[in-house]
Amino acid sequence: MKNILILFLFLSSINQSFTQNCVPDPIALSGGLAGLYPDAATNPVLEIGIVSLPYNDVITVIVPSTMMVDLSSQIGLPLPPVAVNVNYFTFNTPLNLNIGLTTLCAPASCQVLGGGNGCLSITGTPTTEGSNQVSISGIYNVSVPASVPVIGGTSIDVPYVTSLYTLTVITSGVGIEENVQNKMNIFPNPSKGDFSIEGDLSKISAANILSLEGKIVQILECKELASGVKTNLKSGIYFIQLISQHESSLLKIIIE
Repeated sequence: MKNILILFLFLSSINQSFTQNCVPDPIALSGGLAGLYPDAATNPVLEIGIVSLPYNDVITVIVPSTMMVDLSSQIGLPLPPVAVNVNYFTFNTPLNLNIGLTTLCAPASCQVLGGGNGCLSITGTPTTEGSNQVSISGIYNVSVPASVPVIGGTSIDVPYVTSLYTLTVITSGVGIEENVQNKMNIFPNPSKGDFSIEGDLSKISAANILSLEGKIVQILECKELASGVKTNLKSGIYFIQLISQHESSLLKIIIE
């Protein structure tokens, strides 16, 4: 009975660690492909933050059990990519954001075993508005097959390619001024729910409607921005987030 109780407490502590720090994105996990999510190559913009309001966004990692690695630089000899077993992946933390935000991991050690998954939470209360580049990186620890010259049979660290994201922090939604407002306009604004955007949209690769808290409430198709967006939003103030490459701009809209 005592052993069962100890096991229960141990499992509970693991569950609490994930609950308190972060929970991996179930949509990313359902895909099953190794890597960081959101994928910075296709979705490099993190949730919008608002000065003086609590913020939280999550980076999910899926760690492969095996991977192909180029070890030529490790041994100083030309060598084709080698299949290695992954022991674990470790996030490089803390991130130096300096805007009132910090990072937490699940597992708390920021170390995720090969074949497993975990996450890194960017959390806190933003203190300064602006656009911030967030660099997420880590290290794979792998076991090298004995057949590899010089380092065969050992465990080595392999750097993970850095993923770059943009985290935009804004001030309170009322009275916000955006540098895109003199280039793009929402019509009509205020709106009964349907609207279009006038201006140069050629570089826009993605668009969302955000709540005052910076949460995505509707994902938009770029082609509908000029032709007409239809929504069923409740009355209130929202932001249209326009994403291009590594930049994110906001337009305020009032829904009546």
